[in-house]
Amino acid sequence: MIDILNDLARSAEPDNSDELLDVAELCRNAVGDVLSEADAKSIELSEQIPPIPLMVTGDSNKLGLLLHRFVSTVVRFTGCGNRIHLLIAGDELGVLVLIRRRDDRCALERPYARNVRHRSGTAWN
Repeated sequence: MIDILNDLARSAEPDNSDELLDVAELCRNAVGDVLSEADAKSIELSEQIPPIPLMVTGDSNKLGLLLHRFVSTVVRFTGCGNRIHLLIAGDELGVLVLIRRRDDRCALERPYARNVRHRSGTAWN
């Protein structure tokens, strides 16, 4: 996930190949690409994407691939039968892409919890 975020930050840097592109359309494509994977895991995948274009400047191939990787990774690591909601909004400041996820498997397993407790110096049962 860190690699995806680093790639996203790099894609925001100005480049000679930048073009005007619609983030809403790229997000629709990314969701469409992972629908079969989500269906196979009985994941309820919903989206809230405005019907109007949300235009930004960038490389459509890079941003499309990054959005696909991001949505695909969220689906891959969400447990069967849970929910994912993709929200996109835009205003004069820019575009926001938000993914919310409900996963019943969020409880830390004992060995992992012990490791976190040891490394952080905290105590919980």
